[in-house]
Order: sequence, then structure tokens, then C-alpha cells
Amino acid sequence: MANELKAILGETGAHAADRLISRFGSVGRVMSASPEALAAILGQNHPAISAITAAKTLVRLGFQEQLVGQPIDVADPLLQNHLRAQLLCSSVERLFAVFVDHNHLYLNSEMVSIGGRR
Repeated sequence: MANELKAILGETGAHAADRLISRFGSVGRVMSASPEALAAILGQNHPAISAITAAKTLVRLGFQEQLVGQPIDVADPLLQNHLRAQLLCSSVERLFAVFVDHNHLYLNSEMVSIGGRR
């Protein structure tokens, strides 16, 4: 992660990556962190926050784009990758909905709720 952020942001990116990995423990957990959680480590408006948020969005859109019009099967690696990109390494409970048509073809998906009351 340090090399990737360094390529975009120079030494500032490498330093940010080290701090994030130190706090979150893995790239997966960094990628699932909210912008607010990243800002708590790096400070508001740090350029790494925008870079990480953009990367997460591109990955999510890439997986989702591959599913449009495809039959939904829980064993399908495309669906599993899409769900992993949305849900893996989350530190909070999430409710995610997948919408299909009458032929079980993928239409869309969205995060319905994050977190909950105890």
C-alpha cells in the first residue's frame, strides 16, 4: 500500500500508508474504513483520504458493472467479489441488498443500512 500511495502522493502517501496499516492492521481494513475513520488518523483533508476513497469506488463499480444483466447465483465468483468489496473487513454491521428481476438477473445493489442500535 505504501508503494501505491507513494506513486500518487509521493512521500506523503508512503507515510500515510504506514500510519494507516499501523492503526487498522491490514489493507483490507484500511479500504473498508470510512473517510471519517481515515481522517481521525491522518487529519482532515489529507490527500490520501481522497485517493483511497476513489480507489474503493472504482473497485466497487468495476465489480458491480460486471454483474449487470447476469444471472444471480450465490456461488458466482463475480457476485462473491462484489459482496466482498462491499462487506469484507467491516468493523460495523451492514445490511446490503441485491436486486434481481423476475428472471433472477442482476439489476442493482445498495447498502441499505450501516450499524445499528444495541
